[in-house]
Amino acid sequence: MTTWEDFKFICFSQDVDVEVIEACREFIENDHHIKNNWHRDSHIVSSDLGYAELGDIVSVEQGLFEIKQAIYWGICDYDSLGRSKEKMLLKKLKKDPGKHIKRLVLKTYWLAR
Repeated sequence: MTTWEDFKFICFSQDVDVEVIEACREFIENDHHIKNNWHRDSHIVSSDLGYAELGDIVSVEQGLFEIKQAIYWGICDYDSLGRSKEKMLLKKLKKDPGKHIKRLVLKTYWLAR
């Protein structure tokens, strides 16, 4: 069984920003799927946990890839002069990752358990 700290280490080893993952912790701990300690089997792994966008994620590796992509697209922006807004947006993302990233982290953590 993977603990939260183990999951953060997995994310760190795959170059996922751990501060963004940590910002999702409260959402993960309050989710009823984790609280009920559902076990992984073929039906549960393919579950979307009530969020339609999670239905295609069936492995931890795929979940980590989706998290990295969501973070990248969340910070990829430029101002009118072509300067990157990456630092400002990453700081904002570390405070509140948003629903999509929280849900991706939930499913990936859930698969890792």
